[in-house]
Amino acid sequence: YLATQFAFEAAPIFAWEKEIRAAGNELPVYIGVPGLATIKTLMRHAAHCGVGASVRFLTRNPMNMVKLSLKDSFLGKYVNAPSSEPSELMRELIAGMEADPDCLIKQCHLYPLGGLKKSAEWMYKVQDGNFEFNSKGFTIS
Repeated sequence: YLATQFAFEAAPIFAWEKEIRAAGNELPVYIGVPGLATIKTLMRHAAHCGVGASVRFLTRNPMNMVKLSLKDSFLGKYVNAPSSEPSELMRELIAGMEADPDCLIKQCHLYPLGGLKKSAEWMYKVQDGNFEFNSKGFTIS
């Protein structure tokens, strides 16, 4: 199988998977998903792991960075910005995998990025079915 670094958006993942499939890849693909961590931690790990292209979507607009910095604060519920938890990405990955029966993406693996306890709690809640789908991913209950 092929295992990837973590990414922040699904579209580039699917484009890459289709490209390597067209080039002859038949191996299953395991996608890296960032765990629950602050935006600052995610950005730092992204820089160290060489996933700068995936980070560019966060920095296209200076206002996005302001929103991101507020997302994990007490103002977070009032800010429409990407979350520092992976439910939106997971929902997009699942939808894309279902939409393409030939897709070689078979599973995900989580990078806890220093938030091991929070990431493990999140994973157990998902595993136990303690979530509800919404327009941005799903909400853990």
